[in-house]
Amino acid sequence: MNQTYKEIALSYSSKNLNVFPLQPLSNEPAIPLWEYFATTDMNQINEWWDENPNYNIGIQTGNGLVVIEDKNCKTIKNIPSTMMVSTPNNGFQLYYYVDRKIETKKNLYEDIDVYGENSYVLAPGSQLEDYSYYYALNRSISNANDIVYDFLNGEKNFVLESTDDSSENNITWTSALTISKQQLSGSSDIIEKLLPSGVVLFAAPAKTGKTFFCMQMSNTIANGGNFLGYQCHKGNAYYLAFEDPINNQIERLRNSSYQIEKGYDIEICPPYQNGFNLEEKIINYLHYNPNLKAVIIDTFEKIRENTERTYAIEYKEVTYFHELGLKYHISIVLVMHTIKNTNPENVFANISGSAGTLAAADGLLVMLKNKYNPQNKTLYIEGKNIPTDEIILTQDKQMSFQLLDININTEQIDPDLNLIIRYVISVGKYCGPIEKLGVAAKVEYMNGVHLRNLLDKNKEVLGEFFIKYTIPQRTTHSRLVSLVYFGADTIDDTNDSNDAMTQF
Repeated sequence: MNQTYKEIALSYSSKNLNVFPLQPLSNEPAIPLWEYFATTDMNQINEWWDENPNYNIGIQTGNGLVVIEDKNCKTIKNIPSTMMVSTPNNGFQLYYYVDRKIETKKNLYEDIDVYGENSYVLAPGSQLEDYSYYYALNRSISNANDIVYDFLNGEKNFVLESTDDSSENNITWTSALTISKQQLSGSSDIIEKLLPSGVVLFAAPAKTGKTFFCMQMSNTIANGGNFLGYQCHKGNAYYLAFEDPINNQIERLRNSSYQIEKGYDIEICPPYQNGFNLEEKIINYLHYNPNLKAVIIDTFEKIRENTERTYAIEYKEVTYFHELGLKYHISIVLVMHTIKNTNPENVFANISGSAGTLAAADGLLVMLKNKYNPQNKTLYIEGKNIPTDEIILTQDKQMSFQLLDININTEQIDPDLNLIIRYVISVGKYCGPIEKLGVAAKVEYMNGVHLRNLLDKNKEVLGEFFIKYTIPQRTTHSRLVSLVYFGADTIDDTNDSNDAMTQF
């Protein structure tokens, strides 16, 4: 079972090794004056990694610990076996306890560094952008012997033998077996299972609430809370508004049903700028807000310079934002429009552009009006390492989105009744022939008598799921039923005669 960074840091402190936090996916210290604050104190370690569970782990060297780093896989003969850690480019580090002061030395021998006083190394379990530090030999740290001390003193007659067969050839690959033994890093998702690092395309038709959706998402990232059932990693959200003037932003923020959070920042940008450089803006923003998590471009069309729409051009265009997102460990959300004639059977093909646009993206979000109940909206979700999902959303009077939870526990209910309950909750209401209800809900046993008896016997069960079941006056040969879900404020059951399902 994979350990968290905090658990790994605590395990080193239990071995009397001083640790401190490094920036996520980096070897840069996350605290000032780390050399004075590196510690074995468990309370302090808990506090650091509770603040940011993704901090890498630094181990302080000196004070009785020395680490020898061999960058070129040389064999050092006759030294004691000890804890060995694999490093990038097929190098390794050897840990030893010493009984004397050892200074930090760069290139003591060719491609060999020594980390001693006033220095540190990345601990096994730390993760760089494309590499994990892991145990090549997981054993106790040994005491240095005379051979080690001679080596550390830089004895001229010390023999180092390269393990490479040819100095002209370099190993540029890593075995799959070695990679499989590396520890997994923490999730890089900005919003778990919804918004990954890299680039995400968010598309919806005009006037369906794209901007309200993005504003609410940005505010929730700044809060670190729950966004429509998905957990956010707290950080700054940088919203670049290319469509709406400042007055629109002021009005929407003042009328929102949620508290505006510090860390949600907006910049009003003129559209169609010549030479618009997003990376420059990100670098400038990071100077003031290093915990940037997401950049929202509303809308993408307003910064596109190339008017050609071929697969190769659009793939390269979106790949630029993908690489930019990974470089700065953020999610770049490109807000887009859908095509005019949307196809609910192939929702992601509705995103405006060629297939190259979709292929280069790390995540896809498409929001369409719910095909059963236009008052609601369906958010379709797909991406790399992002589970395919779809959720039903409603909006309150302040236009904030709410999750319409239809993930109800119906495991112990008759399968046909289960399908009817889910269908009615998704559409809001149904009034019409019971046979058409069976077709719409996709029940297995389509017999009208069976379905009528099923509903009659389960009125209380329907009520538990906020579904009102009545039998309208019969006007045709068909058996009529009325099912109204009253668990959402948006449902109006006073005008069933206008429902499309009554046209039979």
